[in-house]
Amino acid sequence: MGNRFIEKSGDSRSDSLLSGAKWGEGAVGEPVYITYSFPEGDAYWSYTEEPGSGFLGLNKTQQKNFKFALNAWQEVSKLTFIEIPDSMTYGDIRVAYTAKITGNVQAYAYFPGSGTYIGDIIRPSDQAGDIWINPELTDLSVSSTGYATLIHEVGHALGLKHSFESEGGFPAINPTLDNTKYTVMSYTEYTGAGYIFTEENAFYYTYREVMPTTPMLYDILAAQYMYGVDTTTRAGDDVYTFTTQAELKTIWDAGGADEINLSNQNIAANLNLNAGEFSDIGQRQMTYKGPLLQANENIAIAFGVIIENATGTRFDDVITGNSADNIIDGGLGDDRIDGGSGIDTAKYQGARDSYVLTQVAAGNVTVEGQDGLDTLENIEKLSFSDGDFLLSELLASTATSVPTTKSEVSLTPAESETAYYLLEIGQVQSQDASVSYATRDGTALAGEDYVATSGIATIAAGSSSLAIAVQLIDDAVTEDNETFSLVVSNPVGGIFSNDMIELVAQRTIIDNDIVV
Repeated sequence: MGNRFIEKSGDSRSDSLLSGAKWGEGAVGEPVYITYSFPEGDAYWSYTEEPGSGFLGLNKTQQKNFKFALNAWQEVSKLTFIEIPDSMTYGDIRVAYTAKITGNVQAYAYFPGSGTYIGDIIRPSDQAGDIWINPELTDLSVSSTGYATLIHEVGHALGLKHSFESEGGFPAINPTLDNTKYTVMSYTEYTGAGYIFTEENAFYYTYREVMPTTPMLYDILAAQYMYGVDTTTRAGDDVYTFTTQAELKTIWDAGGADEINLSNQNIAANLNLNAGEFSDIGQRQMTYKGPLLQANENIAIAFGVIIENATGTRFDDVITGNSADNIIDGGLGDDRIDGGSGIDTAKYQGARDSYVLTQVAAGNVTVEGQDGLDTLENIEKLSFSDGDFLLSELLASTATSVPTTKSEVSLTPAESETAYYLLEIGQVQSQDASVSYATRDGTALAGEDYVATSGIATIAAGSSSLAIAVQLIDDAVTEDNETFSLVVSNPVGGIFSNDMIELVAQRTIIDNDIVV
């Protein structure tokens, strides 16, 4: 097979990983078939450096794991790997152990640019693409250090360099991005998925970072630039789940109506369905026998991938939709769900009449029922066990009058009502004005008497007022009338009068329970 020198893609994220050569004589982005083989025993070698030092073939289990590593790259691109016997003829890529590698070096591989050149075409040497492994690295199982090494070395064999090196006119990566969160070609391990601790005896333990099990965001960009974008991998309706211990990986999905389902998780998640973004999924351990914490940006969705639907955990999740028509089931817990653009649906398990809907500031809605108390933004539909409903129609049927003037604001709302605070500016402005706001306990307590509410309220250009709604909790407990306040601060696009730092307004909740 002839190989080819390539030009930069123009995208610094992929260019920082390219070595300047790829397999196949065709243009970048064209499909390529690459053969591979497993040398053993008296295999033929045209070069002597590694085999002459003593080489050993992979056993059947190790070969299987190497095939997994190849497949991880094949899934994201138009590469096709074909195994052939290793004898006098052999694969473009060969993999074996060599006694030449000792110490802390785990493995190395030869680029496809190794060989002789005629213009942009490379006649690859027999070394090109070959991968050599330290004999001490025997565990190549998925999620092991050995498997992460295979993913890395296959990247080299395909034409990717180290992210932190610049060579052949191709730049190094931005140092702030030089870690395995973005690329398996980095030497800097990302700790967002935590560590794996192994107790060797009562007095000694070892640990290592959780390592990538797939090519990561920028690796996929670079592979797809060289070898084309896969359109077949998981093109149907797929459901993605994860172990409860945090993983480090990037999702590639070629099509279908797909879902990320986190119902098995043991900690809250921060799930972002947007391509090129990361989510916090699973529990990570940062210290030996330390607490299990929420993972930090450990699961990515590759650029160009659309995941339509999501199911959250039983805890308090934050779920962000994308431009598709998302169906989002927050699960149990008090979730914050932002549907993004598209016609999005929030899904609930009970019947419509068992939930209380309240419209709050900036078009947000709270939905309270057997699933918890969710805050929704950019959601157009609600789905219940007894049917689907347009949110606008539900609000119209349950709406209370939102005040637009001070005279319409009740300072003493009943606990069955909604408390409103009216923000006003002196005159209509040509630009937006905003403040931060948050409720503050008085004798009334958040979670018992009202729903804690906070955020940023924006009075749009051309307007002079905005109502902030706070949902009150209508319980069956006879109690005294109680007070709480709303505090606004950090004005943007305007100032408070008299150099005030914050403004505070109080409401008295009138108990509506009758003593019998």
